[in-house]
Amino acid sequence: MNMKNTLLRTFSLVLFSSLITNSYAQNNCAGSIPIASLTGCPGTTIASSNTNSLAAGSCEEGTNETWFSFTAQGGTADFTVTGPGGFRPEYLIVSSTTNDCNNLVEEDCADATGNYAGITGTTTGLTPGDIYYVVVSSNGNASGNVTVCVDNPAVVASCVNNEECASAQIITLNPTGGGAACITDCNNGATPGIDFVGNNCEDQPFPAVWYEFTTSAATGSIDIGLTSGTFSNPEFALYLGNACGPWTIVACAEGVAGAANMAGVNVAANQTYILAVSDATGDEGNFNLCITQNPDNSACNTTDAISVTSTSMGSPLAGPYQPGEQVNFCYTITNWQMINCNYLGAVVPTFGDCWDPSSFGANGVPNTITTALNVNGVIQNCPPGPPCAYAGCAGTPSGSWSWFPAGAAVYNVNGYYPSGTPMPAGWYFLSSYSPLTGACAPDPTDPDNTYGDGNFPACGTNTFDYTVCFTLTAGPLGNCSTGTTDCTVSMKTFADGEFGAWNNIGCTVDAATTNPAGFSCLLPATVEEYSGNYENGVTNLSWTSVTEQNTDYFVISRSSKYSELKEIGQVKAAGNSENEIKYRFVDNTPHPGPNYYKLETVDKDGTRKHNGYVSVTADFEYAFYNSEKQEIVLTYPSNVEIYTTDGKLVKTSNGTQNVPFDLNGIFLIRDLSTGILQRISTF
Repeated sequence: MNMKNTLLRTFSLVLFSSLITNSYAQNNCAGSIPIASLTGCPGTTIASSNTNSLAAGSCEEGTNETWFSFTAQGGTADFTVTGPGGFRPEYLIVSSTTNDCNNLVEEDCADATGNYAGITGTTTGLTPGDIYYVVVSSNGNASGNVTVCVDNPAVVASCVNNEECASAQIITLNPTGGGAACITDCNNGATPGIDFVGNNCEDQPFPAVWYEFTTSAATGSIDIGLTSGTFSNPEFALYLGNACGPWTIVACAEGVAGAANMAGVNVAANQTYILAVSDATGDEGNFNLCITQNPDNSACNTTDAISVTSTSMGSPLAGPYQPGEQVNFCYTITNWQMINCNYLGAVVPTFGDCWDPSSFGANGVPNTITTALNVNGVIQNCPPGPPCAYAGCAGTPSGSWSWFPAGAAVYNVNGYYPSGTPMPAGWYFLSSYSPLTGACAPDPTDPDNTYGDGNFPACGTNTFDYTVCFTLTAGPLGNCSTGTTDCTVSMKTFADGEFGAWNNIGCTVDAATTNPAGFSCLLPATVEEYSGNYENGVTNLSWTSVTEQNTDYFVISRSSKYSELKEIGQVKAAGNSENEIKYRFVDNTPHPGPNYYKLETVDKDGTRKHNGYVSVTADFEYAFYNSEKQEIVLTYPSNVEIYTTDGKLVKTSNGTQNVPFDLNGIFLIRDLSTGILQRISTF
């Protein structure tokens, strides 16, 4: 049933209580019977009237109209109307522009056919606090007791008071290190969030609510936890700043089984952020949201980041990643601070269990390193005075980076680890000179007998930048059954004073930087044999899916030398299959000349996969529509006529003109000399 707020048919035929003389109160608006409960059945029952006070509504023909009324407490109401056998009820939903029995307008209407005793329907768009009238009559003009049940739940105020970014609820966080600040809220009845172009982690096309918070001066990262007993796949998106666009995404997460969590989200101190909460499957209900501020533990490593630069199968950079997908990571350190003369001594990664073992070589080093860790330090000239042992290596790099297994170095202070803890595997810096003697006689095997990367012997205020990039491959689909679906990558730095030969300790509070991500257990269809041909004025596209798993549909988009890429159709997929399935799509209105058709697979969770392009040339050059200039370009040898598909003449034109044309639809071009018809689309 559709709302008819735009129709607003004003009743003016036989008006109500002033013209009614029947003794039954429920015969008219003024005597309408209040519906006692708005929680559904059992409802309110009264005897039907025998007065035709409205004459007729849009789908109401009965003459014995019985009036009920209620004050809306929510925007949606379900109605159940019953009468005795053969009553065949029909009803109107009526409101008043003045919220009384004057200026009545129709909101909705329900009728049916056949011999029935009850009818149901749903009306949306009600205004809480307004009075609505349910006018019941009998399609067969029968009489008897009439029962009306209304289910009109109230919308909790807190569910919609922050349904827009501009009205985001302020969350006051606990002090840094002071634990989580938690709230309980809901998204019932809220408007949809932002659905960006393309398939993005931050897309929220279902009811969403918004929050705003500001970090403290000592904050370096936050933890966000979202749990709900009614959400299937809770999700949140964190944006920089308190302006509602342009949007700068900081982090986003989509959970399962009623929980979505993200720990160690890097944020700036004294910065305002906006957080949107929704459910990826459209669920509504209550949820708990907790945000914890973590202290900035970076005394030397003040600015670093780990990011995904590309994915081989088109998965979102933030994941989840598909089985067998290659993911390219880069870790950067900007302005390493040499606090207490501490050089950067080690970069230690930690990899989640989703990654295929083939991604790693001996001792866990990534096999594919696209950018190796760079060396910044240069050995300085000897200071004035006596000759120094390292004089022969002045001006050369201070050392090199090598991968060492776990236990090759020992943590030598009580700091990030207890003193004496074996260090994990990672990249360690080996000095090109001996820290014991200063001579150009390095120890190439022991990362405990080394300094880090610095301008030996100087400290000063040097700040260095570092980058290391590598590629990992997600494991097979079997990861889903084994539960090895954690695709997180973390990076932790250590200063040379924490494990090496330097004895002036610092940087012990540098925290790990984490890129959390998951593993996709929903595979898009495997598509082969995608091809197309032009024949008899249409383009025929065909393809074969070899396997399908939770596939929803295929999307076909087209571009040409006359237009940008635009979706032109969809084909429903089988969903799940291990057999070859052939699909076909017909483009009835190709552009003249080359047409480029893009094929995408869309899974039931919204994941898209690009399956390639085919080029098909439509070998006619008579007419095409230029959507940017809103004109039909004609290249006919003689005059033409432009018709609608039902034969209505729209324009007559010279055959070689550019005809301004702002009508949307499918039209026929008729060559007056040959009678040839061409079909074009102006959508």
